[in-house]
Amino acid sequence: MYFINGTPSIADKIRIIKPASGTAGTQSMIPVTIPQWASAVMIMAIGAGGSGAGGGTAALGAAVAGAGGGGSGAVAKLFIPTILLPGVIYVTGGIGGAAVAANTAGNAGTSLYVLAYPDTSLTANTVIIRADGGGGGAVAGTAGTAGGVATAAQTIYGQSANFVLANSAAGYIAGQAGGAGASGAVGGSIAIATAATSPLFTTAGTAGGGVSAANATFAGGAITGSGLLWSQYAVAAAPAGANGSGGMDFTGSLFGSSTKTALIGTGGLGGGSVSGTSVTAGSGGNGGPGCGGGGGGGANGTTVTGGAGGRGGDGLVIFVFI
Repeated sequence: MYFINGTPSIADKIRIIKPASGTAGTQSMIPVTIPQWASAVMIMAIGAGGSGAGGGTAALGAAVAGAGGGGSGAVAKLFIPTILLPGVIYVTGGIGGAAVAANTAGNAGTSLYVLAYPDTSLTANTVIIRADGGGGGAVAGTAGTAGGVATAAQTIYGQSANFVLANSAAGYIAGQAGGAGASGAVGGSIAIATAATSPLFTTAGTAGGGVSAANATFAGGAITGSGLLWSQYAVAAAPAGANGSGGMDFTGSLFGSSTKTALIGTGGLGGGSVSGTSVTAGSGGNGGPGCGGGGGGGANGTTVTGGAGGRGGDGLVIFVFI
């Protein structure tokens, strides 16, 4: 759609592609047609987040650790003249780690691929850029691993003496590890990354709260942010026994909203822990795009259930045509 003067609209210039169901290579490829008027494109791919683990259980008087949060996906960026790309490119992968029940390890998010050709084998000579998914959390409180960074050899732009590499600008940023749970303690929190060397658009999930041997219960982890900008996106922890809230989705603010947010999503919060009889701990919240899910809270007592682990957020690709 164009304005009367022929200038492309915002919706023409910025496209957000979210994955279909399935895994990379087996799901249908999503085609993206490059506009004829575009001379260059910035591609930002965000890998899927891992899910938080489900909270563990124990008898009354036994300590329990809160479950670990899921890791966030990596971010891959490329700025390239469109003349060096085929007229249609493809997106596949990027499915968030599935939510899990109590006493269950979280699932890893899948890698997201932007391809020059719809090759289901995902061989390196068809991959334009790739953003790996984050790992799932562990029941024992171990955090989900961060999304890895694709090496140069894993993309067509990393092959030696490649003409395309010499005429483009690419960058890769690893994801963020999930919050770690601990026995008899508040779940591990996650800080929004702001360092100049590691600016992320996603955060991992926080951990669930643990239970002490004295049967004391604790809150899940929080999302924290420093400075005037990032402190606006901090999220308070879920108290003992409460469910963790879901992460923020930045994509809804890019179009048609009078309130714009920074290009950032947040992970799911960890659930709070419980102690007693016939009680269920708080579940972890689902992660925003590319973000980790929250870990479930731990539980001790009689006929108790740990909190479920939150789902990892699906990845996505943002195309900005110029």
